[in-house]
Formats: sequence, C-alpha cells, structure tokens
Amino acid sequence: MDPKLLTEEICLSYGCLWDDSLADNNISAPSCYFPQNTGYIVDDVQEDSIILKKDSNSIQCPYGKDGDEFEILRFTVKEIGAGLHIVIEPIDAKR
Repeated sequence: MDPKLLTEEICLSYGCLWDDSLADNNISAPSCYFPQNTGYIVDDVQEDSIILKKDSNSIQCPYGKDGDEFEILRFTVKEIGAGLHIVIEPIDAKR
C-alpha cells in the first residue's frame, strides 16, 4: 500500500498507532507506526551472531507485505577499525 493512501482508520485496524502531529510542520515522518514490542525477539545468542525470531504477537504491517517469509534473521556485528559492519540477513528464506 502506498503510505500516502494510508488513513487513520486503516492504520488503527492493523493495530498500529496514529500520530499526524508532525504533518502540520511538513516533517517527513510517517503518521502510522508500530507500537512498542513489535518485530523480532532474541531466540539464540551465538559466538559471532544473534538469531532473531519474528514475535508471534507482532502486528501485521499496514504498508503491505512485511517480510512474512523472514521468520528468522541472523544479526551479525563486526568491528572494522573505528567502524562497525552490521549484517541482518534471513535464514532459510527464498530470495
């Protein structure tokens, strides 16, 4: 769904939160957003990565397909000098 077509009614029907207070200030921020504790939870901590599992209590994405095929993600962080190399990748998903 085109975010510009998303109404407060549709947003709330997905279980999301609606706040269009920034729209009056021409700030580019979505009016519809996820509530806290939505998304993924830590399933396993490995030596060099963290395995994240989609929280079964998470709401459905109001903007269309939300990556339901990505039930499990691997989160890896490596230090490169003063920077970080962060990788978030699906495990066992067709891409």
